[in-house]
Amino acid sequence: MVREWRTALLVWSVSFYAYAQAPSADQVSEISKGIDLAESFSNWKSAAMSTLGLSQQGIGGTSKAPDAVNDDGSFLNSLGGITDKLEQRDAWTLTEEYTYSLEHDYGDFGALFNCMEYSIVGYCLSVRWTWLGPVFTPGIAVEHFVRDVHTEVVPQSPPDPLTSVPDDTVLPSSNSAVEDIAMMYPYMWKLNRTLGSSLLTQAIPDGLTDAVGQTVATRKTNYLYNDALVSGNIERNMFDAVAGAFIGVVGYCNSPTLPGVSYFSSSLDQFSWRWLATSETILLGLYQAKYLAWNDIGRGYGSTMPRVGYVDTINRWHASITSAIRATSIAAENRALFSGLAGLHIYVPLPQYASSSFTGSNYQTPQDVKSFKIDMVYPYKGERCTRYNTNDRNALMPLTLSEQMEEDKLTAKFSEKNGNNAAIYKIYRPFRCCRKSGSKVFDVVSPGPIGQPK
Repeated sequence: MVREWRTALLVWSVSFYAYAQAPSADQVSEISKGIDLAESFSNWKSAAMSTLGLSQQGIGGTSKAPDAVNDDGSFLNSLGGITDKLEQRDAWTLTEEYTYSLEHDYGDFGALFNCMEYSIVGYCLSVRWTWLGPVFTPGIAVEHFVRDVHTEVVPQSPPDPLTSVPDDTVLPSSNSAVEDIAMMYPYMWKLNRTLGSSLLTQAIPDGLTDAVGQTVATRKTNYLYNDALVSGNIERNMFDAVAGAFIGVVGYCNSPTLPGVSYFSSSLDQFSWRWLATSETILLGLYQAKYLAWNDIGRGYGSTMPRVGYVDTINRWHASITSAIRATSIAAENRALFSGLAGLHIYVPLPQYASSSFTGSNYQTPQDVKSFKIDMVYPYKGERCTRYNTNDRNALMPLTLSEQMEEDKLTAKFSEKNGNNAAIYKIYRPFRCCRKSGSKVFDVVSPGPIGQPK
């Protein structure tokens, strides 16, 4: 394809100058340079990104252009022009964490209701025994989404010190040593990175802890690498307050996810995420055979399996979303065959049942790409409650021209003032619950609109 494109460009260039004027030596040189540059990309999207001055994802959280970098840090694009230096927008702060809930939950009940998909799905009866005899308590079974997971993605987790914040940190929520501890997300990044490096050094003493992943798209590979951190969502308490008070008036599922606590960190998952696919290679075949699913994230963004740090794409935005879903799937997946344990990952399972609720198959909800709803809040606030699953016929069809233009627009927006290629996602998970008070007498629960448990 590249060879054919090179030939077409050469023919077009010669024809143009033949009808206009004889090419000068400088013009011939420019044509040759343009062809050589285009040949360095594996497809037309890469060439388009270079023409627009968009950089490829770099190693260790840095970014670099695929053609040339000037001494002052600016980039020389394929047209010979100088692009702006890569900038990084301000970090996600604790204030923004809570402001987000105020603006999007308290400020827009209609959108919140649509995101939650609140529904009454049955009823239950429990009993507790007292000195005066049995006390029966009826309950309403409900089902809805809860925004209880916070997932961050960076090209590679940095060896930042625990007690300070380097000027060039790539962590999107790291501001200061004091706020990092209060925020917990960046502190968990640092702590897990330190522990992971220590464990790996003890197990393999040849310095693999600092070996970098292949994160730059080249002619030989289109893979991008990301690290990910899955934590309990800190601002979930504000979400619960408004959702429970105004929407869940007859019943509400409180997620027992602990705010700020790390449930999965790729810095600790040294082998299955960072170095070897381990049993994920086997799970990939089983997953495809059972669900006939491949590239099941977005319109060809990537695939849930294998849940490793390498994503088969040159699009940084697509790679970021795919990594976020993979990491969350490791911690949340409740199908034993595809659990994080089956993939030999190091993680703490996210709770799958609501607090103070009956448990069992009637209250188990899907925890996968088809059920997750996602808000991207960094580097910019994206569309709310987006589902990146491909469960319809249109998802298998090629993008139309307008759809492709929209994809390119969003990709460019992701890169704007985001030289570190970092991202933060708030993830909604479905819960089904019926509040208990003692022992269960009986319950009647329908599958509900979110989907029957798998």
